Amino acid sequence: MGTIEEDLYHGRRLARDPGRRGEALALTERDREILRHCYHTRLLSADLIVALVGAPDTGSQWLMRRLRRLYDAGYLDRPHRQVHHNVAPGSGRFQGLNKLVYALGTKGAAAVGEELHDTTSGRLRWEQKNREITALQINHGLMVARVYTSLRLALRKGQNGELIFWHEGQSLKTTFFSNAAGEHVPGPQAREDLGRHVVYPDSYFGISVPHDEPGKRAGLYYFVEADRSTMDLARYLRKLKDYCKCYRFK
Repeated sequence: MGTIEEDLYHGRRLARDPGRRGEALALTERDREILRHCYHTRLLSADLIVALVGAPDTGSQWLMRRLRRLYDAGYLDRPHRQVHHNVAPGSGRFQGLNKLVYALGTKGAAAVGEELHDTTSGRLRWEQKNREITALQINHGLMVARVYTSLRLALRKGQNGELIFWHEGQSLKTTFFSNAAGEHVPGPQAREDLGRHVVYPDSYFGISVPHDEPGKRAGLYYFVEADRSTMDLARYLRKLKDYCKCYRFK
């Protein structure tokens, strides 16, 4: 075995320990919290997981080893394209700037789906989806994950807000139509005089905050658009306008 950096570069740390493959673990509450966070957001790096669940008294290295156990047992997965994600472009050398990236594994999806009463989670081909993810998608997914983590930590510190929900994925994709006056035209339409708008945010979340009336709370709802400078300004502004129209029409 080489160093951690060499092992990651050659992909050895992305292979499950055959002696622990399929191991039945007694999940702790911290384990389940990790699985829930991986369920809510597509990808999480190890440092974001530490920030979200906190390291035990034994330190973050203990948590790193626990993540490895959850990975070996199939509760978590590690997208293999992160090998390239951790190698400096054109050099072939490990740059050591990024932490290991985790996603939900098949057994983890079943466990968290049962806990949250999501009957579809356990049937999704999580590990196949993780194998198909590209290096660019990993970078984009981690950008969204940092928004999720920052939001969680900010709401944890204060007492004025609570995260009601956080959604990602295909279920957010919405198509709506508007006329020349910018008014919403309900129902599926396919007329040339209508504008077609496709809204597919990177995530959608809601926060519960104190209402003007004592004892009541109001909901604030947000779309997340994580742009890594891959789209031009005109397209970006068009997407933001469509988010406003979609929210107003709802």
